[in-house]
This record gives sequence, C-alpha cells and structure tokens, in this order.
Amino acid sequence: MRIFIFSFCVSFFTCLIIIRLGKQNRAILDFNLGPQKVHIGKIPRIGGVAVEVALITMGVFFLIEKRPNYDLIWKIILCSLPFFIIGLIEDVTKRIKANYRLLFMMLAAILPFYLINARLIRSSIDIVDKALSFWLISLFLTVIAIAGFANAINIIDGLNGLSGVISILFLGGIGYISFKVGDLALFSICNALIGAMLGFLVFNYPGGVIFLGDGGAYLIGSIIAMLSILVVIRNDNISPWFPALLLIYPIWETVFSIYRRKWKKKSSSIRADNLHLHTLILKRIVMENNSKNDAKEIVRQNSFASIYVWVFSSWPVVLAVLFWNKTVILIGGAIAFIILYCVFYRSLIKFRTPKWLFLSNKTNRSLNNPE
Repeated sequence: MRIFIFSFCVSFFTCLIIIRLGKQNRAILDFNLGPQKVHIGKIPRIGGVAVEVALITMGVFFLIEKRPNYDLIWKIILCSLPFFIIGLIEDVTKRIKANYRLLFMMLAAILPFYLINARLIRSSIDIVDKALSFWLISLFLTVIAIAGFANAINIIDGLNGLSGVISILFLGGIGYISFKVGDLALFSICNALIGAMLGFLVFNYPGGVIFLGDGGAYLIGSIIAMLSILVVIRNDNISPWFPALLLIYPIWETVFSIYRRKWKKKSSSIRADNLHLHTLILKRIVMENNSKNDAKEIVRQNSFASIYVWVFSSWPVVLAVLFWNKTVILIGGAIAFIILYCVFYRSLIKFRTPKWLFLSNKTNRSLNNPE
C-alpha cells in the first residue's frame, strides 16, 4: 500500500507543476488541430513526465528498502526510457514523423530482449513454438510486440481517461495474477504504476486539464508489453494467451486500423485519422444525441464516451484474469472479442447503432445540465 500511495502522490504533485508550467510554455501545449483531436483549448500534453518521475522515484524507494529483485524495476526503467524520450521530443517539437518514431521504438525494443529477457518463446501452439525456438524469429516478434503495443496505447489515447483507465485495468490484471502465482517483484511494479497512473488521472478525467502525450503513451505501453511478456516467461503455469486476451482491445484496434487504412482506403497504415472505435462512439452515439456544442459540453461528451469503451474493453480483462491458465478459453475469448468488435464497428460506420446504446432523454438532460 505504501508503494501505491507514494507513487500516487509523486505523480499527482508533478502533474500540478506541469499544469502550472503549461500556462507559461506553449511548447508543452496541445492544440485542437488534427483528425484525432476532440478537445477544446490549449492543454499540457506531457503528463507522461509525471508517470516517469513517479516510476524513477519508486526505483529509488525499491533500492533503499532493498526489495527482492529491486534491480528489475531499474532495468525496466532503462528499457522504457527510449520510448519515453522519443515520445516526449514529439510532444514538445511536434516534428518527428510517425514512421521515424516507430522505427526508433523497434530498435529500442531490442534492449529488453537482452537486458530483462523479455522474449516471446512460447505460444502453446507447436508449430509456432518451434519457430520461436530460433532466436532471430523470437527477437523479431518480440520487437514487433513491444514497439507495436507502445504505439497501440498511443492510438487509443484519444479521449479523456480512456488509455489511463484501460492501462490500469491491464496493470491490475497482470499484478493480480503475479500476486496469485507468487511473483511479488512484478506485483510491486504493477502496484507502483497503478498509483502513478491514478495520480495523473485525477487531472485527466473527467476535466481533461492534462494529457498523457506520446511520451506517456509510449512509456506506459512499452512497460505493459514488457510486463506481459515477463509474467509468462517467469511463470510457466501462466498461459501465453493470458496477456493476448488481456490486451486484445488495443492490439486489435491497431491491427484493424492498419487493415482499413492500407487495404480499404489505400493510404498510409500509420497516418492518423478519426475512424477509430472510440472516435466513432463519440460522434455516432454520444454526440448524436446532444445538440449543445459549447466547450464544457464537449468536455463532458468526450469523457462520457470513454465509459462506453471501458465497458466494451473490460470483459476480456475479466475473462483473462478468471481463466489465466486455460489456453482454449483464452483463445476463444480473443476470437469472440474480434468478432464483436467488427460487428460493433460495422454498426457504427453504417449508422446502424442499436438504439439501446443511445442516452435516454432523461440521462441526456442530466448530462447537459448537471447540478
């Protein structure tokens, strides 16, 4: 509990400092420009700094207390640092192209492969496991997994509280299973990260007065990817499909986005657009039933849309935690999510959203005119 509270406080007060600095420094502000922007005004977009400061502080805390495997958190900090730095540079300069950032992260993902042994080596599928026994194939797929997931968290970071709450769900799932199997080192790291994310979320949801930014999204995404690989590597009784189902929402969102951009729209697979699931939920469900367009109402709609995505993406987390060692059920859950996602996405894009998903008039009035 001390780890959680300490991490929360460090992140909370760092966010306060960043918000204050944002009033004096345009370089750290996010403007309502671009296809994925759904906010009003100028908002500090380096909330990831608060998470990084909390993480480093916890590393010092672990070192002073000489906790078991205290060196692991420092190795994870070192491995995630390049992801944070490239994202932070983009947050401040806004000049690094997406393909350059992705290439840099793929190179950075080589470090955890060797430094903390974060390697994809088993899948419970014989032919795949034989392929993964070759280090070059394992290295390639590990690099894709870590860099890809870091980018995936950035993709879903489009609404107030969306990526923050979902990241906490992921960390909670990994932390709980780590505790269940006796891996207290990973449990402590997850605990510290949850505290850091909650310290940030106080300001990010629902008001949206600070954003995670590319640096924060890449940081938390890369760490979750590393922890997901480590929890399987360090504990043979955990199915390799546990993290696959746990993290299925951002993974499939990324894969599906590449598909619709590259093959459906014949455009760049990494070009930003406003056709992600969370954006469609905001525009086709929440905004559809609201006529007001003032700044406060847009912030409320933005935050309310996150709830839809939390609910939609939370059931795979629950299923993964309940059946963490049941490979067949985990694979079935992943397939079921993909099917449900495609059906739901198609209903949104075709303007055939089920009526029960829309806000009732009573709820609508409450949302528009809060007491």
